[in-house]
Amino acid sequence: KLFLDSLRKALASHGGSRQLTESAAIACVKLCKASTYINWEDNSVIFLLVQSMVVDLKNLLFNPSKPFSRGSQPADVDLMIDCLVSCFRISPHNNQHFKICLAQNSPSTFHYVLVNSLHRIITNSALDWWPKIDAVYCHSVELRNMFGETLHKAVQGCGAHPAIRMAPSLTFKEKVTSLKFKEKPTDLETRSYKYLLLSMVKLIHADPKLLLCNPRKQGPETQGSTAELITGLVQLVPQSHMPEIAQEAMEALLVLHQLDSIDLWNPDAPVETFWEISSQMLFYICKKLTSHQMLSSTEILKWLREILICRNKFLLKNKQADRSSCHFLFLYGVGCDVPSSGNTNQMSMDHEELLRTCTPGTSLQKGKGNSSMDSAAAGCSGTPPICRQAQTKLEVALYMFLWSPDTEAVLVAMSCFRHLCEEADIRCGVDEVSVHNFLPNYNTFMEFASVSNMMSTGRAALQKRVMALLRRIEHPTAGNTEAWEDTHAKWEQATKLILNYPKAKMEDGQATESLHKTIVKRRMSHVSGGGSIDLSDTDSLQEWINMTGFLCALGGVCLQQRSNSGLATYSPPMGPVSERKGSMISVMSSEGNADTPVSKFMDRLLSLMVCNHEKVGLQIRTNVKDLVGLELSPALYPMLFNKLRNTISKFFDSQGQVLLTDTNTQFVEQTIAIMKNLLDNHTEGSSEHLGQASIETMMLNLVRYVRVLGNMVHAIQIKTKLCQLVEVMMARRDDLSFCQEMKFRNKMVEYLTDWVMGTSNQAADDDVKCLTRDLDQASMEAVVSLLAGLPLQPEEGDGVELMEAKSQLFLKYFTLFMNLLNDCSEVEDENAQTGGRKRGMSRRLASLRHCTVLAMSNLLNANVDSGLMHSIGLGYHKDLQTRATFMEVLTKILQQGTEFDTLAETVLADRFERLVELVTMMGDQGELPIAMALANVVPCSQW
Repeated sequence: KLFLDSLRKALASHGGSRQLTESAAIACVKLCKASTYINWEDNSVIFLLVQSMVVDLKNLLFNPSKPFSRGSQPADVDLMIDCLVSCFRISPHNNQHFKICLAQNSPSTFHYVLVNSLHRIITNSALDWWPKIDAVYCHSVELRNMFGETLHKAVQGCGAHPAIRMAPSLTFKEKVTSLKFKEKPTDLETRSYKYLLLSMVKLIHADPKLLLCNPRKQGPETQGSTAELITGLVQLVPQSHMPEIAQEAMEALLVLHQLDSIDLWNPDAPVETFWEISSQMLFYICKKLTSHQMLSSTEILKWLREILICRNKFLLKNKQADRSSCHFLFLYGVGCDVPSSGNTNQMSMDHEELLRTCTPGTSLQKGKGNSSMDSAAAGCSGTPPICRQAQTKLEVALYMFLWSPDTEAVLVAMSCFRHLCEEADIRCGVDEVSVHNFLPNYNTFMEFASVSNMMSTGRAALQKRVMALLRRIEHPTAGNTEAWEDTHAKWEQATKLILNYPKAKMEDGQATESLHKTIVKRRMSHVSGGGSIDLSDTDSLQEWINMTGFLCALGGVCLQQRSNSGLATYSPPMGPVSERKGSMISVMSSEGNADTPVSKFMDRLLSLMVCNHEKVGLQIRTNVKDLVGLELSPALYPMLFNKLRNTISKFFDSQGQVLLTDTNTQFVEQTIAIMKNLLDNHTEGSSEHLGQASIETMMLNLVRYVRVLGNMVHAIQIKTKLCQLVEVMMARRDDLSFCQEMKFRNKMVEYLTDWVMGTSNQAADDDVKCLTRDLDQASMEAVVSLLAGLPLQPEEGDGVELMEAKSQLFLKYFTLFMNLLNDCSEVEDENAQTGGRKRGMSRRLASLRHCTVLAMSNLLNANVDSGLMHSIGLGYHKDLQTRATFMEVLTKILQQGTEFDTLAETVLADRFERLVELVTMMGDQGELPIAMALANVVPCSQW
């Protein structure tokens, strides 16, 4: 008893020994803490003793005018927390425990002690008789105010402080004390508020109801307070200078999106409130993600996926619980577009803007229905509902993560598409409408989601799959259009950085620093961590490559969106092929406008085909060639053809002479490779777009340019590739459109047969000889495809009668082919007994001979009238090999079938007679369908 009396006197006495008072305070706190481990039902005398000292103890420890201090700040804070927790457990219904700590003008230390005390009460309730935190719910308003004030003060100087790491072993005051002699008072104060803010966010995470509780408040007020709380947490997510707070804020928001927590957002109208606040949160986070203002964005994207899962659970629950009110819910839209902020330092502005849009502008009363919706829409001047804006922004963010160099980020983004589809399934189930009304590209999104399960996929294979799916997106939406345009802007910026780096050797250091700063700012969402970034950084260049592929694959949708100004959510099915070609050619004539982003992008790509950057020029050229040839959206083929044609036409002067330069040659070689890849690659949907722009002029100019390159090794290789392109072009003949096909093919045959060298090549080097044989082979294969069904058309104006000119042209080609066959036979005889390399040459000659026979067959088959007189005599040639060759040609003609009736004297009369029969053909009901069709389309003046 004497000891307890001494304790009471020491606590109550303010003029006694300081050391005695401090010791008494410690003893009393430990006594209070010990008493909480005894059940109240035991009626222990310790409870009476403790209650007689609690008032004096709290007056000593929590005195704003004379703070308790023993020189050891961490120990003081722990002592105060123990005291507050013990007092609550002893007398939980005494609301005076926290009054002094809740006061706005109390020291931040008191606030810190209060918040950590509440957190300990929530997380440490080992004994059954310890009271629960719900006794403190009555203080929710004060706690929310404290959170708002702390948030405001903590972020005021956020730009001036580096990231801080908070070791759990150190307490609030110890951290602050360690900085006492290193920072200004304002810095210390800002730091203290950051630690307090972290504790408050942890408190929300531990028990969100503690700050959500709104006793005796109406629906709109409840929604407003919830919006303020969630908005504050959302503002913390992108704070890279406070990483631990940002992480804890995400955890708190995730807890707030659990089913039981969402119901507390506004019990009077939970669904409408959820739709409004959650959509605003989604909009803000996705806006930050798309502007690349977040570090560790892959982790944020994972968190966003969890948020989407929680959203869908809530929507599904309410769909099943109240179907009648859910229809109104999914059409409900309050709030206007949130203007995008210029920089991360405008945090307070973002906070106020986000809060204003989350706070109900009109009275949300349960059961008001369409009247509430109409008034809200009127207040927004027809602005789309916030849920639609949020969905669009989310779509943009997911699209833009598809070109991340981080494989994990790509896979997470792809998996998020599944939850977008699930939301659409729920919503269309409520409104009983097609799921494509909510997500026009629903099917492709589901494919993205399924690919996300390919966890073992490599980076290159994954990007190839992503681009294939992007090409399958059919319907332009606000989301994919904005994603393309934003990516294009970032791609342009990255391209300039790459091309200008480094400007000079003497500026290497400065350039590296500049590039580092700019690229880090642009792509900090994808690559976190320190260190200098330059062009040797594979992720930096890989991101540029991925962006290029993204823009190529998705560009067709953006083009389609711009060519349909009156487009709703998606385009209707295309019409018949004939109508489609005509309409798209007219569209392309307008889309050639260089002011459109797609056109600018294509122009930039063409310039990069000949990039000569000393460090990455080869990589850029190679990747542009592959991406344009293999990954370009088929809808962009016509634009590409037109731009290639226009560019190559500039390689000739006004007299048609070739302007031979290394750059022009490089561009021609790249064009040949791109066109071959493009025509070889039977991409889904490519057939309907290939014929929307003619490639005749471009192909002829390519041949005219390559003809003058000479017979050097590189020139022979380019000619060989061009011949291979011609062969592929003819294989896709049915998909292409020609303005003057027969004239074009005749000209191509004339040019390509000039490249057939045979034994005229006198090169001493065996390697060159092999290349020339490859060129002979490629030329003849191309000529075979060109001659199939091709009637010869001599050049006009040479003063020779038409049939005579055709006969001479046939003789020219036939003689060339015969000479080539003779060359093949002679070389085969010479090499018959040799081995090794010569045997390889023999195999080449056998293949060349086969192609030559096919060419002769095709030539004679399509030109029997002018060619038979020149070739029939070969059947009686004295040389056995020649006779055998002619019989082989004739056999192939008979196998293919030909029109020998064209040799008759009445051929012209017969043709006109058949034409009249066709026009006067009778239908099933006695009508003349062809004649009537002609009458309908021919003007009266031409009858």
